[in-house]
Amino acid sequence: MLLLAGCGGAQVDMQGSYPLPLVQPIPVHAGLLTDAAFKGYAHEESIDGYGDWRVSFGEDQQRMLEQTARGLFARASNITGMGEAAFDADLVLKANVVRSEISIPQQTQTEFFEVRIVYRIELLEPHGREVLNWTVSAYGRSDTRNFRVLGSSESGAALAAATRTALRDASALIARQLPMQPGIQTWLQQRR
Repeated sequence: MLLLAGCGGAQVDMQGSYPLPLVQPIPVHAGLLTDAAFKGYAHEESIDGYGDWRVSFGEDQQRMLEQTARGLFARASNITGMGEAAFDADLVLKANVVRSEISIPQQTQTEFFEVRIVYRIELLEPHGREVLNWTVSAYGRSDTRNFRVLGSSESGAALAAATRTALRDASALIARQLPMQPGIQTWLQQRR
């Protein structure tokens, strides 16, 4: 799950699972369009005096988004592009990371690692007309005291847990709040 790097810092490779959201599905087929940058995303940061930190969560956020879309829409599938590639879909869901942040206990003056991830969620018709352009800000934190029995991997394990919590927060926010956004509401009314 994780690798530690030298004195201070950590390299974290995520491997989590994400629950299917239990919401009333939007009655459409959504095509999920993500790019290599999204699938391979890693937060990298050098914290003065505390080493280099790298959290690779691109594959995990891809799994999270796929699982969220499966619960959020009547049907969801991965697509490779717009236009003909999205022909079978009613909507295309695109997600990008706007920014990510980590805070380590030495910065927060607590026992907690904190992770923030801001996503740009777009819903488009297959030919490209925008239905929704929405920002989602997710947050996760983890108490290092829960990981002390793990010995030297405490920092990496706690940071991985905080990242996983942020991804689950993103899933919950998207599943609960996306259906209430005015853009999707207007689009669904026009389809009726």
